[in-house]
Amino acid sequence: MATKGCVRDLSSIIIDDNISRPLDHLLQLPVCADVTLEAQAQMIDRAMSADVLSLTEFAGRVAIAFAVWFSVEQLARVYIARRWSSLGPSSSATAVEVRQCIVSCTHALWSVATTIFLASRITQPYGAHEALRHIPHRDINPVGTSFFAYLLWDLSHILSNRHVHAKIVGENLLHHGCFMAMMLANQKVLWFNYAFPVLYIGELSTFFLSLRVCYRKMNVPELWVSACFALTFALTRVLVMGLLVAHLVASWGSVRTLLSAPLQLSYLGGLPAMYALNLFWFSKIVDAVRRTLKGKAE
Repeated sequence: MATKGCVRDLSSIIIDDNISRPLDHLLQLPVCADVTLEAQAQMIDRAMSADVLSLTEFAGRVAIAFAVWFSVEQLARVYIARRWSSLGPSSSATAVEVRQCIVSCTHALWSVATTIFLASRITQPYGAHEALRHIPHRDINPVGTSFFAYLLWDLSHILSNRHVHAKIVGENLLHHGCFMAMMLANQKVLWFNYAFPVLYIGELSTFFLSLRVCYRKMNVPELWVSACFALTFALTRVLVMGLLVAHLVASWGSVRTLLSAPLQLSYLGGLPAMYALNLFWFSKIVDAVRRTLKGKAE
């Protein structure tokens, strides 16, 4: 109920007739300041629970999105056969790799567009603690299921073309498996879910990485693509992700209060470890750029 100009219990205003309306439209008064962070989170979770996907709903949406990515691959197969027949039959190593790169580039463009959308949807319930800003389930679920389906498609592509991807099967099973496990663990969680678009924008650098592979397979000069890859990697996976990691560390107390122990380990342990790995790869990229520039000078 609302007392002294604030809301103590969201259940008093969240009723069947207005459950589908955005939470901010329902809160005409701020949440009372003496309501603890944990209690505020529980009230908001309860208010937004109608938009949480069940396991069956999640699986159904993933299946639909998987079919979309599979269709993109088939379109790429047809395009390559008609325009780049010199790459050989569709089962040849070059055609398989180029096909994967085309789907990867398509996904990267999708990721940039959806990241911008999700960033615009970050909300903080009126008067609630700043740690409770989040992206509503109804906005983040379609993007999350699409990414989950893309990872499944990529794994299926790699496994069904093991004669081409034999060297990367293990690392992709580990990488994709970890990402999918994290998404399943966070599927019903609102708090700090704005970390997802920050990580997802890193696919921008993947666009140029995949484009570079295509160029190399077709013997096309790709220096500008490599430069774009290095720049976007630095921007998204080093600078932007570094700011996210710093924010999470600065929000240590709120993370410990709002998230379960496994998710705390994911956010306060897994993400910093991932960032350290990005720094390692960035050092390799810088070394490659230095060698290229030295070769040009000589």
